[in-house]
Amino acid sequence: SLKQIFESRGTSTRVVSYGNIKKIPQPLKIFFYFFRLLKASLGADVIYAFNIISCGMPAYLCSKILRKRFLIRLGGDFLWERAVEQGRSRQTLREYYESAAKTSQEKFAMFIIGKLLRSADKLIFTSDFQRQIYMKHYGFKVEKTAIIKNPFPEIGLKTPRKDYQLLYAGRLLKLKNLEFLIKVFYGLLSKTDKQVTLKIVGEGPEKANLSKYEKVTFVPSLPHQELMEEIAKSFVETKHEIKIK
Repeated sequence: SLKQIFESRGTSTRVVSYGNIKKIPQPLKIFFYFFRLLKASLGADVIYAFNIISCGMPAYLCSKILRKRFLIRLGGDFLWERAVEQGRSRQTLREYYESAAKTSQEKFAMFIIGKLLRSADKLIFTSDFQRQIYMKHYGFKVEKTAIIKNPFPEIGLKTPRKDYQLLYAGRLLKLKNLEFLIKVFYGLLSKTDKQVTLKIVGEGPEKANLSKYEKVTFVPSLPHQELMEEIAKSFVETKHEIKIK
């Protein structure tokens, strides 16, 4: 874990999670988390948040009150993901931000998020793609940012076999666009005589909707080692041109 890595290098680290306050309704949950974080931050030099809303906003307030350096890591996008999950948008992340068709609530949230991002000492992105979008729409300079990519563990892929497994592992959500993945899988089946399978691993609100598709194997969430084994025997080929209507 990140905590273990920091401490192995001599940096004392505290992890402040929601823990037993997860079941408290919003906005009380964030209120309680703020006081938990404030207490834990008293002896800290840096406050490092891992998302904008549930951790980022309390962390921002703590950093201002205690005059601590504030870092935030940005991976997903709260506003876009919520719009997709609620069925209000089928746009890509870039299209969502370029579009003027936003609710008053979204515009207010963008104002607050922009203030938070511009006040941070460092913004850590996982990709330059998202960084460029945020720089344009939230108005901060590249010098304030850094990119730390997600880890990609070495699994030790085996020699390719005659059959080909496509694999998805994660939450089954609308924003993952899994119906399109299934259509791509069907396109592959029509273009090759090889044994191609699609396995979808995970749980989520879209499972009932996706279960209607035939020839797809659905598996509940797997322990880490079993998932690594599934990844090791999965393949992706780009030899076939697939046209999806």
